[in-house]
Amino acid sequence: MSHLLICGAAGYTNAGDDAILWGMLAQLQATLPGRPIRVAGGPELSALVSPFGAAPVSYDDRAELARSIEEADLVILGGGGLLYDVGYDADLSRLLGDPPDRQWLYEMARITAAADAAGRPTMLYGLGAGPLLTEAARRVAKFICDHARAITLRDQASADLLAECGVP
Repeated sequence: MSHLLICGAAGYTNAGDDAILWGMLAQLQATLPGRPIRVAGGPELSALVSPFGAAPVSYDDRAELARSIEEADLVILGGGGLLYDVGYDADLSRLLGDPPDRQWLYEMARITAAADAAGRPTMLYGLGAGPLLTEAARRVAKFICDHARAITLRDQASADLLAECGVP
């Protein structure tokens, strides 16, 4: 059965990321009642999504994540601040890293590439961008945005930064 797939940073014991996911799930259920939803996230995800009837997907199970992308009608990247490079080395070798790199900018780029390869549309939902300190990070953020069919951002500062990166 087709579904929506949400890929974000929930389930890693960050109350803000978890609260954003709850808001997303509540909005999606109100807008698309009965639509199956899968959510990719961390080890605490099951308890977060069960009240909404959503199915958890582990980023650590790459085969399951790939199946979820291939079977999705829409891959949603969000919410919260996922496009940033402060606090870690931002270079393209991280994009090819194995095991999965929990630096969200690069994880979202890999998911974007997989969705594009599978012919699945992506959407950025309530996303935050910045800081993007390196040119490599700015190019990766632009890549993610260029492949999205729709983009909603959490604030004007994110929109301004992405415009500086060349995102229309």
